[in-house]
Amino acid sequence: MEKHVSRRQLTQLLLFGTASTCLTTVHRAHAADSPAVVEWFDLVPRDSPTSVNHAYDGRIIRIAGYIVPIEYDSTGATEFLLVPYVGACIHVPPPPPNQIIYVKSGTPYEVKGLFEPAYVTGELRTEATSAEIPAAELVLDGPQTVGFDVAYTLSAEKVEPYVF
Repeated sequence: MEKHVSRRQLTQLLLFGTASTCLTTVHRAHAADSPAVVEWFDLVPRDSPTSVNHAYDGRIIRIAGYIVPIEYDSTGATEFLLVPYVGACIHVPPPPPNQIIYVKSGTPYEVKGLFEPAYVTGELRTEATSAEIPAAELVLDGPQTVGFDVAYTLSAEKVEPYVF
């Protein structure tokens, strides 16, 4: 399997930095029954960088990102934010809503730490929502929770560790 840097990845590197580029995939899924492999760059429409890309609405996708846990059960995270780079959502300003995915997983994912890299596969929806993260999770003083606007939601079928 040959790996190369495409023009799109080079543009992503220049726009979003090296952290998000490290979590992109080089090859796209070819089979019709395979999930669409989506990069963060794909979620931002070229003609309107603050809106969502409706082309992926209702589709099964696979995307790599960093996990910011929101809800846990006894065995792992059941709800989390997936973000394109380490540090997103704990700095001001947060990423734009079209660069945050709210993920719900029926199967808890054992998170080893904040901003753990992972692949997430599931149905993507372009529905605006908001999410709250407990301040203690982010090591912040002040309010009990921190809210974020989110443009995408994903019902996870599979969450797996990202392999560098």
